[in-house]
Amino acid sequence: MTSPIHVLLQIVDGGGRHRRPKQKPDGAVVDQRFVRCAPCGGVESAATVHGDGVLVLCAEGHVQDGG
Repeated sequence: MTSPIHVLLQIVDGGGRHRRPKQKPDGAVVDQRFVRCAPCGGVESAATVHGDGVLVLCAEGHVQDGG
């Protein structure tokens, strides 16, 4: 169980931890990165990278620039 002080420190010291250097979680099949998706209205979305960065899909499945 997580202690209340630990939860409080995570809230106060969030620090954008989702922006750490690129890591691939154990068991992940594809890489992920953040993209700004024009068809989604320019919102920032987590995208999956398929192949050698050639095909990138946003969370809604729109194809993004792989570069």
